[in-house]
Parts: sequence; structure tokens; C-alpha cells
Amino acid sequence: MSDESSLQYTIVVDGRSYIVEVDRLRGVDIRALSGVPASNALVLESDDAREDLVIDDESVVDLDTQRPVRVYSRPPTMHGAPQW
Repeated sequence: MSDESSLQYTIVVDGRSYIVEVDRLRGVDIRALSGVPASNALVLESDDAREDLVIDDESVVDLDTQRPVRVYSRPPTMHGAPQW
């Protein structure tokens, strides 16, 4: 019988490390774990030439990787000139 429940995974959100015992988290779970408000975007850092990926609340992030998964948050941004 394997003891998979003892496996731990690291996710780093805004520079702070969290250890979890599940190999996947949804965006909403990452928010709950780290306290990132719903108004901020969650962004998964890419470790290669691909662009970073915006994570919505239902996106699933795989934590079973060779290195810790890194996510950062960013406040909402406005594109273009304000509409006065």
C-alpha cells in the first residue's frame, strides 16, 4: 500500500511559500490559501519561453513538477484612456 497522502507540494504565491498535500489546485483554492483578493489576477509564471498564464478561479494548476510552482498576483489594470 503506497502512502501517497504524505506527499507534499510547494506553491509560491507573491514570494511566500505554501506546502500542500494535494497535487493540483484551482485558482479559487490558490486565492483561499494565499489571501489574494478576487479583484486581483493570478498569474502562473512560465519557466521557459512561453508567456506567463493568467489563472481564472476554475483553472487547475498542476503542482507535481520538478520545482515549486510560482504564481504572482496583480491588481486590475485599465487599458486605454479613461472614459470621462
